[in-house]
Amino acid sequence: MDNKLIHERFISGRQKLDYIKSELKKDFFGIDDVIDRIVDSLECWYLLPEAIVFPVIVNLWGLTGVGKTDLVRKLAVLLGFKDKFVEIQMDGFSNGSGYRENSISAILEGSSIQEGEQGIVLLDEFQRFRTIEGNGADIKVERYQDVWMLLGNGQFASDCSWLSTLEYHLAQEDYWDDYKEHPAPPDPAKEAAKEATEEAKKPKRFKTSIWQAQSFKKMLKLKESLQEIMEWEKEYLVQRVRECIKDQSGLTLDYSKVLVFVCGNLDEAFAQMSHKTEDCDTDADVYYKLSKKISVFNVKQVLKTRFKPEQIARMGNNHIIYPSLSRIAYQQIIERTCRRYLDTVNEKTGVQFIAEPQMLQEIYTNSVFPTQGTRPVFSSIHKILSSSPIQIVLWAFDNNVTKVSLTIDVERSMLCALSEDGRQFCVPVILDVNVQKKKNSIDFNTLVAVHEAGHAIVHCVTKLVAPTEVKINIASFKGGFTSLVDGEIYSKDCVEKHIAICFAGLVAEELVFGTQYRSTGAESDIGLGTFLAARYVKLWGFNGFVGTIRLGSNNEWANTEIAKAAPIIEELCKQQKNVALDILRQYSKPFEILVHQLIANDTVTNEELVVIMDPYLKITQKDDVTPPYSHIWKQHQQ
Repeated sequence: MDNKLIHERFISGRQKLDYIKSELKKDFFGIDDVIDRIVDSLECWYLLPEAIVFPVIVNLWGLTGVGKTDLVRKLAVLLGFKDKFVEIQMDGFSNGSGYRENSISAILEGSSIQEGEQGIVLLDEFQRFRTIEGNGADIKVERYQDVWMLLGNGQFASDCSWLSTLEYHLAQEDYWDDYKEHPAPPDPAKEAAKEATEEAKKPKRFKTSIWQAQSFKKMLKLKESLQEIMEWEKEYLVQRVRECIKDQSGLTLDYSKVLVFVCGNLDEAFAQMSHKTEDCDTDADVYYKLSKKISVFNVKQVLKTRFKPEQIARMGNNHIIYPSLSRIAYQQIIERTCRRYLDTVNEKTGVQFIAEPQMLQEIYTNSVFPTQGTRPVFSSIHKILSSSPIQIVLWAFDNNVTKVSLTIDVERSMLCALSEDGRQFCVPVILDVNVQKKKNSIDFNTLVAVHEAGHAIVHCVTKLVAPTEVKINIASFKGGFTSLVDGEIYSKDCVEKHIAICFAGLVAEELVFGTQYRSTGAESDIGLGTFLAARYVKLWGFNGFVGTIRLGSNNEWANTEIAKAAPIIEELCKQQKNVALDILRQYSKPFEILVHQLIANDTVTNEELVVIMDPYLKITQKDDVTPPYSHIWKQHQQ
């Protein structure tokens, strides 16, 4: 090909890919980096398909509801491959139960993707397709065993039964030729009727049925259209069949030029968040930051519990990890979705709706479950806006109102429309999260505020870093939480600080309410503090013992001196509890400010904590508190 033509093709192709990126970013919020990586991954496949000799494989992993499948579908349309796109659910049953659905090659043969040509294949819900158990034992795979051929070189060993089918068609044609050469004695009456019928017929354009033509097209891998094949004379069709049987050119199915998307939810890779399906209280940004730390190494570690090493190798190294959606991404999704609902009502009725920020915030509060993605959000918006606008429109018609502002009255659980002249009309809506929060009394919220403020202040002072967020009056469970900031490496100093933070909640309760009114809510804190103290002594060798202490071990060298370790563990817990007490006494003023702010607003953010502490102690908003080993090393050298 002429260099100039190649240059023009590359320039126009790149422009098309840039356009596709911008279009995808209009529909999918918070994953710009993911979109860039996906589109960049298929650049060579799209611009220079002649250079592609193996399928291009792009692996997409993430939590549910982050847009993996929808993005691939939209991408196929934008690339112009809507008619050459095949979506296969890898659970093994969603694609049907017939013979042709037992293998990937059969599904591709029955699709519009031609052999040796480009196409897009989506292998969805790939986490449901596994070849080994968690203990490494093989699983008998009934369906889609040939998927590894697709992910390898795209070449399938064809089912040779099609040769028998071709031979059958050929023998059938020979039989009818022989029959015509040696016909039965004619019946004069039937012959006369036949001649009359044939005279009335017009010349036939098609020589074979559409079903036969379709069968021949697939078996012979014909490029011609069905209409052309249907017009072929029988002699020519037989000739093509004989040629195919002679050279057996169809023994291999070639899908080496397809673009394959492997999509799935690897919950184990997202272990810190995937199981928290009920959590509607943690800020979405907390999970977003956690998910950004997940790497291809985490993904491969999880894959090896499902697949054999050689199978993982066939999936390649292009593993793109979707982050959990951030707070701003959810806000953009809510605003756009509400706008679409309300614009539709405006277009059909003439009544203009303005979604006030307060309404959008309440929808966020009552719909976002960060580990569940967008599906709960869409469901909640539909629940709130599916029927309520109709009632508001009827009120607007009756009162000659053409423009209304929408807010949500949280106390009364009402969606309220306010006209420009101050008239208001409200309809009830269901706000499950707010309803749950209303069940907590001011006394209970005060108790939880004191408890969580204790954790937060000790965290700030010991680590010089503000917790990610502090919340009370939450819906997902009865209580509150303080999101701690940890380093990836524990040191002796880190563990001691963590134990002090664990005991800070109950210390704060005793300091404010006295030991008689300290609640049982510190049970899990005491458990975690004791757990860390036990590992501090028995496993990590930080106090008193150098070797590991284990109980019930069959190893003859194990140290089982549990009784000697117990008082050391208890003493460590008491020491760190006193550390927490000293800190809360010294920083009583910011502690009181934090309690007041929690009771008033339910939530204190990382940024707000820095401001509260600023007059008393300079802290930061870092999300990592790994000790400064590099700096210590430089000091050591000096």
